[in-house]
Amino acid sequence: MKIIAVTGFKGGIAKSTTAIHLATFLSKSTPTLLIDSDPNRTCEKWSDRGNRQQAFIVTNEKAASRHIPGKSYLT
Repeated sequence: MKIIAVTGFKGGIAKSTTAIHLATFLSKSTPTLLIDSDPNRTCEKWSDRGNRQQAFIVTNEKAASRHIPGKSYLT
């Protein structure tokens, strides 16, 4: 399993957008989990808005442990 962290101190610099695109790219070849630890839960809100099935799971850091088994990448 590989862990890729997208971080930054300032808001509005595309951390969530980068994480979503990265998870989309990685999920085309291997099981991927996107863990949203942003207090605003931007990635989770994005995931909930979609009306189609994503190729990866989006969860928060509190629920991540139950989704980790079998994943090759955590973003």
